[in-house]
Amino acid sequence: MSQDSIIAASAYRAYGHSVGNKNYRGETMPNWEDLPPAIQVAWQAATKHILFLAEHPDAIPSQLASLEAKWSGWFPLQEMSFPRTGTEIFNDAVRQVKDSRSDDE
Repeated sequence: MSQDSIIAASAYRAYGHSVGNKNYRGETMPNWEDLPPAIQVAWQAATKHILFLAEHPDAIPSQLASLEAKWSGWFPLQEMSFPRTGTEIFNDAVRQVKDSRSDDE
């Protein structure tokens, strides 16, 4: 299991504990291993984004929507291919934040 997957699985389990292991419909949440790959990857995107924000606490609110939107192409839910890796998109988002900071200076 990749480091990204380990972090995402831990976040998913923590979320589960915080809601009594019930989903929004009141049904028992499946184990991480039983989630469809698309959902596991979505959790990875969310945790990578949170880690990015933790490393860049000075990101301004106007940048957040743009950064959040970067994840929309990370994993096409209709197909099981990866045109770009999450790392590539993540690195692009980091470059965008750095570029916007240099523009502000």
